[in-house]
Amino acid sequence: MTNKNLILPENQNILAVFAHPDDDVFGPSGMIMTLCQKGNQVFEIFVTNGDAGTNQKTGKKEKDLGEKRKKEAQKSAFFMGVKEVFFLGFADGFLSNNLYHDVSEKIKKIAGKINPSVFLTYEPRGVSGHVDHFFTSMVVSFIASKLKKKVFYYCLSKKQREFIKDYFIFFPEGYEKAEIDLKLNVEKYREKKEKLIKIHQTQVKDGKRVLESIKKQRSLIENFLIRDFSNE
Repeated sequence: MTNKNLILPENQNILAVFAHPDDDVFGPSGMIMTLCQKGNQVFEIFVTNGDAGTNQKTGKKEKDLGEKRKKEAQKSAFFMGVKEVFFLGFADGFLSNNLYHDVSEKIKKIAGKINPSVFLTYEPRGVSGHVDHFFTSMVVSFIASKLKKKVFYYCLSKKQREFIKDYFIFFPEGYEKAEIDLKLNVEKYREKKEKLIKIHQTQVKDGKRVLESIKKQRSLIENFLIRDFSNE
């Protein structure tokens, strides 16, 4: 159920983990900015280098696409107020069981230095259904369970899902109101979110899709499932 009385962390360390260098901006950027505004130190990890496919601005395959996306991610992260960004460098689109423990160990090592009170990532279905997304969500869940930490899982409501056209992969349904634990109003960040999305020019087509969905929403709400492994 939606917990309207849930208090967001303040003056703590938060570790946000995503698969690709734009997943934060296209997803829970409002939450990230809110957490930063509350005095938290937010750190980000991107598991892959985002080098798959083409540069959506030029329409060409580029050997340095991963490096360009890293620069975009760093620029947008610091624009949001993120303290530090880590890139694990795994190949985009190739996350699988064979890499599960390798990725887990690298994230766990960073988490050991940061000692986050909360993790932030995509919900178990990966929001868009991208395999890299739900792989990352599972790894974060595994680490959080071992470290006894809380996880905020960014998700879409059923209504928000209606605003997004079908993607090139299976795009799962959004969540019912009763399934969502936290609804965060980030309307005050609308203009900033739009600027953040436009930073990612190598993913301009995907960015336009996100911008279109934002324009259809009267008030920007970011939804989260919350699981506290410290109580399990």
